[in-house]
Amino acid sequence: MRRTRKVSVFVALLLVISLLLVACGNPAETPPADGEQSSADTNEPSGGTSTDQEAQGDATIITINAIFDPPPAINGNPWAPPGLYNLGDLVYDRLFYCVPDVKAGKTEFIPMLGESFEEDGNKLIIHLRQGVKWSDGTPFTSKDVLSTYYLGFMAGWPMWKYVDTIETPDDYTVIINWRNTSSVMAPMAFANLIQGPYHIYGKWADQLAPLAEKRDAQGNVDQATNDAIAAIREDLYKFKPAVTEIVGNGPYIISNLTASEAILKKNPNSWCASNLKIDQVKAIRDTTTEAFVSNVMSGAYDLDARGVAPDVLKQLQENYPEMKIVWSPEYSQPSMQFNVSKYPLDNPNVRKAIICAIDKKALLEVAEPGTQMPDTYCSGLTPTIRDSWLSQDILDDMEDYAYDPSKAEALLKGEGWSKGSDGFWRDSKGQLVQLEVAAMNSWAIFFMCGDAIANQLNEFGLKTEYKAMEISAYWEYLDRGEAMMSFDFRPGGLLYAGQPWEFYSNIYRDGAVRMGLKAPTASGDPKISVKLPSGETVDPISLLNDLFYTTDKNEQTKLTEKLAQATNEFVPIMPIGEKTAPIKIHNTKLAYPDDPLLPEWYGGANTRVIARLLKLGELYYK
Repeated sequence: MRRTRKVSVFVALLLVISLLLVACGNPAETPPADGEQSSADTNEPSGGTSTDQEAQGDATIITINAIFDPPPAINGNPWAPPGLYNLGDLVYDRLFYCVPDVKAGKTEFIPMLGESFEEDGNKLIIHLRQGVKWSDGTPFTSKDVLSTYYLGFMAGWPMWKYVDTIETPDDYTVIINWRNTSSVMAPMAFANLIQGPYHIYGKWADQLAPLAEKRDAQGNVDQATNDAIAAIREDLYKFKPAVTEIVGNGPYIISNLTASEAILKKNPNSWCASNLKIDQVKAIRDTTTEAFVSNVMSGAYDLDARGVAPDVLKQLQENYPEMKIVWSPEYSQPSMQFNVSKYPLDNPNVRKAIICAIDKKALLEVAEPGTQMPDTYCSGLTPTIRDSWLSQDILDDMEDYAYDPSKAEALLKGEGWSKGSDGFWRDSKGQLVQLEVAAMNSWAIFFMCGDAIANQLNEFGLKTEYKAMEISAYWEYLDRGEAMMSFDFRPGGLLYAGQPWEFYSNIYRDGAVRMGLKAPTASGDPKISVKLPSGETVDPISLLNDLFYTTDKNEQTKLTEKLAQATNEFVPIMPIGEKTAPIKIHNTKLAYPDDPLLPEWYGGANTRVIARLLKLGELYYK
């Protein structure tokens, strides 16, 4: 029987806080083990949450949790560090929300600032809502969208690898001319917030426009152009209005912000003003997990969007017998990623052995509730997306890396490794193998699973150090390429509506430095060569580029199969599970859609989902 080491003083502290604080509250169900979503019942009688939060004078108000930096760091320029984080979707909006319909194999688009669009060959023609104004009363037009896209060029938005030109023939039409046709065109164009009003940011956008024309066929620019962009960026960063002076196009404006909370009031000029049934949003700043648990246990929130450890959720359910949880589909995977440039992880058989030595079902016992069984084929797709693209015949030809210590031992012995008298593995030169698992100390799923994985590997005989780090130091550690094994959402499918291209781009492009595929200072795409069991050698980046430009569904399927086979053989990641995110409804007087599989709920545990419900008028008091 495996020995289970207690995970930490950290978790003990959370439980102490949970037990000491008493609050009245509302119901929760845990998601079924098979991953099916459960419906939230909005017809329960109202009960014990803070009714004084429902109204402030004649205004209705809800209290939520959110991530944002405290003053004076946070400022009113969304393009300058540190950014708005979770507040962004409350004060700005997108053209459309893109939501995957996995069963139908298509993408649904929910109109926001955009009214409609059509694709004509390599053209994406976007029609904007008319009569929309910014919060300061300035009319919203196509110039604002164009300004935002040019600022996005400065910010490195992926779309600029594929855009040829952008036109604005009139105030309410935007035409994006892509270099080639692609099934990812629309989701890519709609992925970001429109947060560059021309009357405020036009002077920088106008300087960036001619520089965007200097991109080569791969979307890259020369050093002189890059230096010019950097100079514009540096000048833009100097513009730091107060956060309460933000000119937005979203449902709310920030009326006050402190180190502990933000107050947002209804923006009467927003396109969705008539939909809004909540006048004010109070966003309590997430600082530490302990502070969040303290807040949630004291009844501070009407609803929250944050995962917690299993023991903490159990305590919440006991203290809040009427709390409801909507399990929001996310189609992403928290995963352990390998730095393939680090010895001994530069050997794929060692990576395979590590994966087979880890009991994934046991990880679910300490992962955030709502985490379902992972893709044990390490295909690069979450199980939900995988099963809509890969046939069982394809999966049968791929390696299944389910928990199998005997297989792990055979793989290591095949590399000439052996165990010493102390029970730890030595490599073919007789050297003790030492591994490191790094995780951030503030995300429960990674913190808990990282500790459990290090435990399991030590018990298997792979000497492993567990390194828990403060979150900002953790990301810097990964981005310097120093981590050996670490954690990230890889792959993730939130931006481009679950397209396979997004999943593999997330691995081979977005994760290139953190997984040792290229040096931190290197530019361009990494060079990767994978030999499949069939003997064919493939380049995942080339396959990825082909997939982006392929509109034929049969060809997309073939390319996705090749990428899955390559990832299965290369094993750059080990998924922990497919994420279904809990949005906890504490106030039973709130009404909301009762089917968690509706597109309104898509997007995981974050403020974006709450903002979308508010904009559509689907979150309100009964």
